[in-house]
Amino acid sequence: MAESNYIEPADLPTEITAASLLPGGIPFELPPEGIAFEELEKGLIVKAMERADWVIGKAAPLLGMSYKTLQYRLEKFGIERPERRSKY
Repeated sequence: MAESNYIEPADLPTEITAASLLPGGIPFELPPEGIAFEELEKGLIVKAMERADWVIGKAAPLLGMSYKTLQYRLEKFGIERPERRSKY
């Protein structure tokens, strides 16, 4: 458990900090100053929702979570589908 709002490399086990790829081949290096995990999570959720055309049932598997878990996190972060703009 981190003692601040940011997760520092020293807060993680060596197995995680030594690996340069996350499952699925996503390149990721933890910055020395750490990360704001909730902001990272929120960003990933928004990207998955955009890719799934804002359908929770399609976005949840992209994130490896259940429909209900994603629904909870959308509410937790106050994430809503952006208004569609008219073409005219």
